[in-house]
Amino acid sequence: MYLDSMITLSASRILLHCRPFSVFRRNAITEQIVVFASGRKGRPKQTDTDPGGCRKTSDHPPHDENCPFCLGNEHKTPKTLFQIDDAKGKTWECRVVRNAFPAVSPPEQDESGYTVWNQSQFQGLSLGPNSERPAIGHHEVIIESPMHNSCTSKAAKSKILNLVRSWHVRGNELAAGDKNLEHIVYFKNQGAVAGASLIHPHAQLVGLPFVPRDVRVGQLSNMNYFLRKGRSVFDRVIEEELSAGERIIERNEEFISFVPFAATSPFNVWIMPLKSRANFLAAGTRELDLYAEILSSSLNKLDRVLSEPDMNILLKSAPLHGRHNQAAFNADCYFRWYTTITPRLGAGAMAGFELGSGIFSNGNVSFLFCFLFSLPLFARSFCCLIANVSWHVL
Repeated sequence: MYLDSMITLSASRILLHCRPFSVFRRNAITEQIVVFASGRKGRPKQTDTDPGGCRKTSDHPPHDENCPFCLGNEHKTPKTLFQIDDAKGKTWECRVVRNAFPAVSPPEQDESGYTVWNQSQFQGLSLGPNSERPAIGHHEVIIESPMHNSCTSKAAKSKILNLVRSWHVRGNELAAGDKNLEHIVYFKNQGAVAGASLIHPHAQLVGLPFVPRDVRVGQLSNMNYFLRKGRSVFDRVIEEELSAGERIIERNEEFISFVPFAATSPFNVWIMPLKSRANFLAAGTRELDLYAEILSSSLNKLDRVLSEPDMNILLKSAPLHGRHNQAAFNADCYFRWYTTITPRLGAGAMAGFELGSGIFSNGNVSFLFCFLFSLPLFARSFCCLIANVSWHVL
């Protein structure tokens, strides 16, 4: 076994010298996959090196000549993969490029541009103890605005719709062009505490050739609930939230925005479709428009309460339909795609208890957050003082 592991590692490292791959390593005890991407060390970090000491995105100038995402610096990024122009067609409003410092390396392409996976790269690379494999996949960046100081949490619906459309278009194109993909992760980090290295507003998506452990565990839990109860747990949660009413932020024809009963952190917000649809890529034009509407409104409300908080936005979709093991399931029966917005306020952070138990700690009650969303600034400040809620941003 030891010799086999050494041979596996040696074969992988020889392959890594052929192309600048990152590598996936698997913890055999926890089944956790870790990507080692040493090339990401060289990515620019505006949030760490800001000479003016500006904390908020909107405090920065609208253009930074050294920023690769600013208008006029298009030559500093990889080529444009998708672009949305302004109404007059004079300039771009949103564009998508490959990540210049990717966590995963793109596979080779044939003459027609379709991805070609060299299966010899994976021969002998089992995911057993002390083994690794090239981290092949797709890592793309959505540049949300030509304006350097545009803040996503303040953005109008039209700007959020550009982001949503970019996720949707590029996700579908990647899924169609690369049959080896099994899952796509959609996310945005706003602020240094949330993991953003650049001030300029941007989001990302990562296409993976496997389904991550946490996604598999969640899917299995949702499916088991359906098998026991004969209905989706998402239907049950929406039914109870609508019945209680106290944690609802807003709703429209297709979506509901609310603070979960078991919110993992202060001001944690979920956005969920009212109808069963497991995969974001299957959403239609009207659904995307209404999603952008409620996402924009929820972000604007968070911004009014917290004033440009560092935060993570995660769009959680089912694994790609029909790929590998997913061919055996109809995820529409037991899962639906949804979004989580998690402000990074310090409270609820992963510390010893959370890391040791997997249980999040939140010292505040969910309905209080919804109540604060509806109040003017002076009333919010007074209520926070009375409730002894320590928000340094209020």
